[in-house]
Order: sequence, then C-alpha cells, then structure tokens
Amino acid sequence: MSPRGAGRIWLALFGWLFDSELRPLRLEAVVGSDPSMALKLRKERNDRIHRRLIVVGTLAGLAILAGLVLRALGMLPPAWVMWAALAGVVLGLGYIGRPVGKKLVRPATVLVNNPGPPTAPYVMRALVNLRIGGMAKVEDIALLFDVARVGPGYQVDLELPAGVPASAIIEKRSELSVALRRELGTVWPSVGKRHEGHLVLYVCDEPMNKAKQAKWPLLRDGAVNLFRPVPMFTDQRGRWVDLVLAYTSGVIGAVPRMGKTFTLRELLLIAGLDPRAKVYAIDLKGTGDLSPTALFAHFYSVGDEDEDVEKQLTAMRELREEMRRRARVMCPFTGGPWGRGVTWLRVWGARGCR
Repeated sequence: MSPRGAGRIWLALFGWLFDSELRPLRLEAVVGSDPSMALKLRKERNDRIHRRLIVVGTLAGLAILAGLVLRALGMLPPAWVMWAALAGVVLGLGYIGRPVGKKLVRPATVLVNNPGPPTAPYVMRALVNLRIGGMAKVEDIALLFDVARVGPGYQVDLELPAGVPASAIIEKRSELSVALRRELGTVWPSVGKRHEGHLVLYVCDEPMNKAKQAKWPLLRDGAVNLFRPVPMFTDQRGRWVDLVLAYTSGVIGAVPRMGKTFTLRELLLIAGLDPRAKVYAIDLKGTGDLSPTALFAHFYSVGDEDEDVEKQLTAMRELREEMRRRARVMCPFTGGPWGRGVTWLRVWGARGCR
C-alpha cells in the first residue's frame, strides 16, 4: 500500500501547488462568458502558485542544505537510524494508502467449516473414495455439467459408470459428506432426469437447519384454494414445494422436537384460509399446542378426559354423516338399487363418478 500512499501524497501536493481547488470557479467563469472574472481568477491562481512554489522551494533547499552540512561535519546519524526512518516512512505511506474504510491490519480468520466452492475433480475423487463396486477410478465418471452456482449452493451433474445407479450414492450420503469434508446437512445427492445413472449433487452453503428460510408466499395475500397447489415446505435449495391438500392424506411422525406439531398447525392454518373448508382440531395431548386454531376452527377440543372424548366422538360422528351425505350428493348412482343404473351409463360411454 506504500506506493499508493506515495501517489496520494503526490496528487495532494500537486493539487495544492497548482491551486486545483479554484479550478471549478475558473471553468464556470469561462463557460459563462465572464472575461473579467476569468482574468481575475487567473491572476489569483498565478499569485497563489508563485507564493506556494517559493515556500516549497525554500523548504526543499533548506533540507538539502542541512543534509550537506551534516555530511560535511560528519554528523550523519548511524545506519540503523536511517533504516528505522525508512521503515517509518514506508509504514506511514502504507497507512495513507490503505483502502478507504478498512483497517490497515485485520485479524486473521480461519475458515474451519467452509472448505470453499467444490470442484468437479474434487467431487469425483470423493465418489471414488466411497468404494462402490464398478467405480474404482476417476476416469470412470463422466462430467455432464460442471459445477455451477444454483441458489444458495453449487450443483454438479455427473454420469456414473455403467452398472452404478445414483441411488447407491444416495444410500452413502453420510460417507459422501465425510469424503467432501462438509456437514451432512449440506450434501444432497439425487437421481437426474437422463437415466438412473445420472447423479445430481447439490452442495448447500450451510445446513438446512441453520439456513434462513425464505418468506412464506402466503404472507403476501393469504389467498388459499385447497384444490390448487399451496406452498408448504422448502427444499434443500430454498425453493417452496407446493402441495394440493384436497387430494392428499398423510401421517406426521418423527422423534420429539422435530416439528410435528408445527407442521400440523401449518396444515390447519392453510385449511382455515380457504373459507370453504371445515376445520376440526382435536388436541388429545392436552397441551394446547393447537389453541391458535380455536379462532377459526369449526370444532376445537383439547384434553382426553371422559367429557372431552365424548364431545370429540360426537363431532367425529357428525363429520362421518356429513361425508356420507356428500358422497351421496356427488355420486348418486353408487350402491343400492342404483347399481344397475351405473352399469347402463357405462354402456353408453358415460364417465362414472370419481
């Protein structure tokens, strides 16, 4: 940074010597066709340059004269003093030439958990280290698409050797994360679209449980149609995954503290945002985790006491009767004496109830 500091000093001294601070005024006078003001400013500039050159020349001459006198008298300082002064000048110039807004010396940082962007050869060597049969050499793996930045991570597409499916890599995801020297939550292999041997490896910048999730799209307007896709979750790349709840049945299960209740409340909230939906929220744990749904649920109950269970059974029986009624309305020809009518309609090519 010392050369840059010397350059800054020279530019500042040159601007001071030749009166660059009044240059905008002189240009304005010339452009504005004001000759008297332009001549006046020019004379002022010449006088300033004359006085400043006299001052700089006098100081330079005195410094040179002092150096010659000291040398003639043999009173020059020892060499170590000269070297120390030179070092001080270099440091001073480096301080003046430092980047604007940054410290001259910054603390050292060691990136322990950030090995940097992956490269295709590095990924190929990591795959070979998995010791999967049929994939013994790096040359056996073909590079389809080189490492590219995709969202909050990097993606590389590889073609595995014949007989090695991408699912074999997925089964060894833990070993692959060790081979890549990255956290398990950042390594996500998947099967590509070309064939079963097409491996798509996505490496996140940080694990999913630490990455900041994008804002929920429903926060903008809250409009929900249960018969159309609704954003529910985010994948490894931070993209929202849609789900059509009207045609989905599911069971939520996991070890404690993994988000089961949170997922259930999200499902109930999404259903509550569709005015056509009827929400039945029953909390048998008795902890009140589903209490926010009481503000919009058609039926809400908490607890497993006898009176609570009785109310819940009554609500479930009513719900069962309502489901049967809707089934009869939507498919009036199913069951009973109408069965022959369905067969007759099918003969004529009509579409049955779904």
